[in-house]
Amino acid sequence: MADRLNASEWLLDRRVEAGDGDRVAVESGGERITYADLAGRTARAAAGLAALGVRPEERVPLVLPDGPEFVAVFLGAMRLGAPGWRSSRPGSRPSPARWPLAPRS
Repeated sequence: MADRLNASEWLLDRRVEAGDGDRVAVESGGERITYADLAGRTARAAAGLAALGVRPEERVPLVLPDGPEFVAVFLGAMRLGAPGWRSSRPGSRPSPARWPLAPRS
C-alpha cells in the first residue's frame, strides 16, 4: 500500500500508465480532452501554482467557469497537495479584487 494517496495521480496518471491516454477524460462545449492532454495541462497548472508559492495543505480558491481549465487547475492543486475549492457559485461573477493572488516574497 502506498504511503500517501494523491487523488490527481490516481485519477490521471494511472489511466495514462494503463494505456488510456488517448481516451476522452473531459468533454466540454464540443471540446474533447484526452487523459494524456489533461495530465499535461494538470502538470502545467501545478507548476504554475508552485511558482506562485502555493505549498502543500494551503487552500487554493478557484474562480473559473466550469470546463477543462477548471478541471486542470483543480487537479493541479490536488497534485501539489493543496486542496482547491470553488470560491463562488457556478454562474456568478466574483470581483477579481476579492482574491488577489501574488507571488510570495
